Amino acid sequence: MILLNGVTGFFDEKNKPPNLQDSKLFKQVCYHVVNKLDGKLVGFKLPHTTANFHHATIRISEKVTHLLLNPYYNFLALASSVSFEQIVFIDDSLLNKEFMDYFRVLSSAELNMSLSVMQRAGKFVLDHLNELNTFELQQIAYWKPETVGEVIFNQWD
Repeated sequence: MILLNGVTGFFDEKNKPPNLQDSKLFKQVCYHVVNKLDGKLVGFKLPHTTANFHHATIRISEKVTHLLLNPYYNFLALASSVSFEQIVFIDDSLLNKEFMDYFRVLSSAELNMSLSVMQRAGKFVLDHLNELNTFELQQIAYWKPETVGEVIFNQWD
């Protein structure tokens, strides 16, 4: 997976942000899926200062799942828990199937891929294929995320 320009939510003056994902559409899709699966949408948060992602919490049967949507790209992640310290990414074949017509559902394997930041010739570079802008690379060097998922769904301020 290529880390696309702007996926972190940080931009410099040379790079304009991509269009925002439609939060209303995301919420409607969540309602549609949980109603179809006899579940319930129990929480919904918009991106904010310390979390760059839309966050829906659903309950199907007794299982709670967190749905995270990147604000700039059509990337959806499933998680069993979300805290400031850690997001635990999971796979769920049923939810994957239901959401794949609307979003690119990322697997836990993609999200848990490790990455490291190096400095070469005064510039920060990732060991992972990317199109990130300079400001994003500086943020990554500062926050030191260890996985692709921590870059796409970050809680940096």
